[in-house]
Amino acid sequence: LWFAVGAVLALPVLRFHGNVTSDADSTRLLANVQYMKNNGIGYLRETQEVIVPHVTYWITSTVGGIGVARWVPLFSYIALSGVVAFIGRKWGGSALTGVVAPIARICFAPLQRQGKILPLYSLMLAFGFLSAYFAERVRHATTRKGQWGLAFLTAACIVLAAESHATGQLFLFVPVLVVFFGRWRPLSAWKPRVVAMVKTLVALGVLFLPRLWINVSVRGTALLRTNYDFYFI
Repeated sequence: LWFAVGAVLALPVLRFHGNVTSDADSTRLLANVQYMKNNGIGYLRETQEVIVPHVTYWITSTVGGIGVARWVPLFSYIALSGVVAFIGRKWGGSALTGVVAPIARICFAPLQRQGKILPLYSLMLAFGFLSAYFAERVRHATTRKGQWGLAFLTAACIVLAAESHATGQLFLFVPVLVVFFGRWRPLSAWKPRVVAMVKTLVALGVLFLPRLWINVSVRGTALLRTNYDFYFI
């Protein structure tokens, strides 16, 4: 319900449809996709580029070209608003925070621009915020199976955030930061938080193995923490 509320509040962003792809980043993404279609996906391995935008725009270029691609950042922006409303309601504890949170985000001008360009910055934030929400839920699970399920769900959101936009690598710190979430409590309350962090880090390590292989397979560990994109096409 609250996801829908946030999404509805962001619907005015649809007025931007047709105003994207004129910037350098959007043009580069489209050029990358065309290069991959002509020369294969080895480009992603060579450049260590993030995967989600290239796969997404490969699909849109096949289905309907730029006309379809223009809708992707808009719906990503709307989805982010829905996520913010959902988390605002859950963490804020009132309907007011569920409404004010997405409105405050919509009023943030730099994010409005993300609805007009192709890099998936909004989608990255949506996955990143969800990773924080699920990470906080890990320690509240009543069974080991439930904890591991939420840990892998958290890890999946972090991986998707990092693969949606390079800035999403910042969310790799979420499992550690979640230890300090909430009010300060007696020392005994730290144990479930630390256990939740460890399980989430283990899950993250497993799901990050494909990216680790890609990064190490080209130029070793020299560019392990970066997205190498100095590549002429």
